[in-house]
Amino acid sequence: MLIVQPFLIKYKKPALHRLIGRISYVLVPLLLLTTFILIRKEYYNSISDVEKRIVPGQGPHSHTEILKQAAAQQGIALVYFIWLLVFYVLAIKNKKKSPVHARYMLATSLSLLGPTVDRMIFFVFKMDKLPGALPIELVAFCMADAVLAVLLLKDYREKRPTKTLLTALSIYIMGQGLYFSLPGTQIWQLFIELIMKPAP
Repeated sequence: MLIVQPFLIKYKKPALHRLIGRISYVLVPLLLLTTFILIRKEYYNSISDVEKRIVPGQGPHSHTEILKQAAAQQGIALVYFIWLLVFYVLAIKNKKKSPVHARYMLATSLSLLGPTVDRMIFFVFKMDKLPGALPIELVAFCMADAVLAVLLLKDYREKRPTKTLLTALSIYIMGQGLYFSLPGTQIWQLFIELIMKPAP
């Protein structure tokens, strides 16, 4: 849908573009719901896995430490989930402002880039770290930032409004900063526990 929509505008098919947009009002909430259910399932599976791996005298010794470790493992999935939600809502909110809508939909599509690229690196290239022990998430992060930065520069040079792309890039960079700093902290653990309630 994300690929087809710009072409429908380019080839002057606005009615079909609007129809597909309306279909997304059902599909995207379903996508978000099922994604959250999967994240929730993985969270409780992680708790179970950590508990099974505990060796007396090693690893996390308290229930709080187990929850903190399980919560940290859900960081990347929640970052992409939040980006998808935020940018889709911004795009729909600005659907009558075509340039703004199009740029936020681009940002929405970039939130799907990460899970794809991360899995390709992990499953195709058999890498769980980049050279220098850097996290593989950096690849998709840098790709998204680069796309937005190039388009932002293009808009600036062509004297177009830059607020939308600057906002999108700022949200991406903020999310990336939080991803590398929050998971593993008590604040993150409490946040995950709150949104994962009630426990199964």
